Amino acid sequence: MKNAVLIFYKDNKGKKEIILKDSMHCENAEIQFEDFNGDNINDLLVFHSTGARANATYYLYLSDTLKKKLVPIKGFEEIPNPTPDPENDIICSIARAAEITTLFTV
Repeated sequence: MKNAVLIFYKDNKGKKEIILKDSMHCENAEIQFEDFNGDNINDLLVFHSTGARANATYYLYLSDTLKKKLVPIKGFEEIPNPTPDPENDIICSIARAAEITTLFTV
């Protein structure tokens, strides 16, 4: 269920010009800037939710400086605890899980 609207705009000689407008589900108004595609330009991470075992998920918007816009990456919010690994040019994800214990009685 969508509960938030993210709007980025720039001031163009006193006139607001929308750069990005997106509706989303967001459990906490947390925004981070970090380079996720290795171009040395910070991209935009918007907190989505915390799943089971504190597995945080985020929306990702890549900064496209040539077109001067933010590009949403569909499905990125499905990746728990994403972390860029610039040395290997990948995004790492580690999901925390619970230990399952089965008890038997006789």
